[in-house]
Amino acid sequence: MKQHKEAKHEGIRYPCDICEYVATWVVDLKQHKEAKHEGIRYLCDQCVYAATRPGDLKKHKESKHEGIRYPCDQCVYVATQRSALKEHTKRWHESAGYPCDQCEYAATKRHDLKMHKGAKHEGIIYPCDLCEYVATQPGTLKKHKEKKHEGIRYQCDECEYAATEQGNLKQHKEAKHEGKSYICDLCEYFASRLGDLKKHKESKHDNIR
Repeated sequence: MKQHKEAKHEGIRYPCDICEYVATWVVDLKQHKEAKHEGIRYLCDQCVYAATRPGDLKKHKESKHEGIRYPCDQCVYVATQRSALKEHTKRWHESAGYPCDQCEYAATKRHDLKMHKGAKHEGIIYPCDLCEYVATQPGTLKKHKEKKHEGIRYQCDECEYAATEQGNLKQHKEAKHEGKSYICDLCEYFASRLGDLKKHKESKHDNIR
């Protein structure tokens, strides 16, 4: 609290006695001098990575060696750092710049708004020419045809598993071969697959907003 008041309300600064750097926190000045003037590095014990700050080393190990992941609860995006998830949420889910004039939907990109209006309000559809399937977006139709009619498979290069979608192959490799985990942001639960985490949140935290 004392440092917060000094930095934010009293304008106290901590200048470096070797260069022109000025910090608002004592700890920032300490880390600056260690990194810039004393050559102190924080080495990863699992690879050749070296950080100038202990916090950066912690983030590196969580991301690269511990498989910690922060999935978005509103789309399929998965971040390797909590700050990246925060930036993603702010950019894509909290700052929608293209509202639909016919419903409450709002898009972050003009193209997404156009696709939404075509599918939801203008009745635009994309029928499959090989079966009775009908899609509301061209990308969905493409995935359907690849999966159902063209027999396209995405083979794992580490085992015999083959997926019908690239996203499924990615999740398989992360869970089975890379040991990555998807952490719940509401409790201590973690899953090896994104789908399992979503099921957990729906069953355990569905009423939490």
